[in-house]
Amino acid sequence: MSIEEPTTQPNPSLSAGTTPVQPPSDSLIQVGDLTHAQFHLGFERVKPELDGLTDKDLLQVNLEVPPAVQTALGVVPEVRAFWPQLQLLEPAGFQFALVTKLLDRALALGHTQLEYVSVTQPPDLPGKVELLLKGRSRLAAHAAPLVADGHLTQAEVSAHRSGLTHTALAYNVLGLTGLFFKSWGSFQSLVAIKKDELGDLRTLANETIQLLGLKEQGPKATAAALLRQKAFTLFIQSYTEARHGVAFLRRYDGDVDSIIPSLYAKKKKGSKPESDATSETDDVNENDHVDLDAAVATAFTERDQARPPTNAAARATEPLRELPPPNIAVGLPGSPPAFEGED
Repeated sequence: MSIEEPTTQPNPSLSAGTTPVQPPSDSLIQVGDLTHAQFHLGFERVKPELDGLTDKDLLQVNLEVPPAVQTALGVVPEVRAFWPQLQLLEPAGFQFALVTKLLDRALALGHTQLEYVSVTQPPDLPGKVELLLKGRSRLAAHAAPLVADGHLTQAEVSAHRSGLTHTALAYNVLGLTGLFFKSWGSFQSLVAIKKDELGDLRTLANETIQLLGLKEQGPKATAAALLRQKAFTLFIQSYTEARHGVAFLRRYDGDVDSIIPSLYAKKKKGSKPESDATSETDDVNENDHVDLDAAVATAFTERDQARPPTNAAARATEPLRELPPPNIAVGLPGSPPAFEGED
């Protein structure tokens, strides 16, 4: 797939003195063939902004970086098609300049991610991860009949199947082995797995966690993590501004997610292959993130549910209330009698 800048035509509706933003000279990029040099060039263009960030400006890296970068690179062509319209939103406070930097900031984040992984991934980690992946699958497979027989609950097993990082994977294996050890006496004869194998997997998981912890606490890892956090902050600023702008332009079409999807959208269960655990990022708990669109929809639903019914069918079920007699002057039609007993 390529990222190619569409031809920008003169826009007569631009305010006087406003020059349409032209695409960068390197606007044609083959996403599938991106090299380390191209990521590095994007990083160099963003570096002055990275140097200007302070600790109070930084956002937490709270999603998987490689998929986020890939998503951003994929949406750049479609977002650029909206540049003329997005530029018109500047008088209303829209930060169009952030949108024009999305490509470079995505490349910069990809570069810092590569640097972070290179200094935090121990040489023997891939072999350990492969063994942990196989061990987790084997434990989960042996847990299935135990769930069917009522020895374990599905919730207990599923809680240790969602790790997408090296650290989370190791903790998944620790959790699963813990389930087996906890009730080993009651169902050891029901499974083919041996207690020694459980012990070996638990040792492997502990070694991996310790190895990652020591590597990530080094000075090089700390510096790489900080640089990645800065790049992530700038990237999120640009991506969020672009999404907000496109959402406004397409508010009547409702197709913003097909143009520039939310980076925090929850994936369907089972859509993540186990091999993805080999990409190391910060531990991520999807429950920590809120999809703004979903939150707004929920708020409106709760508000409507709290309101009293207003439709005709609901009003028909309400008891009739007796209205007070009208205050009509004596002598007019419908008035009360002037004297008691008057017919």
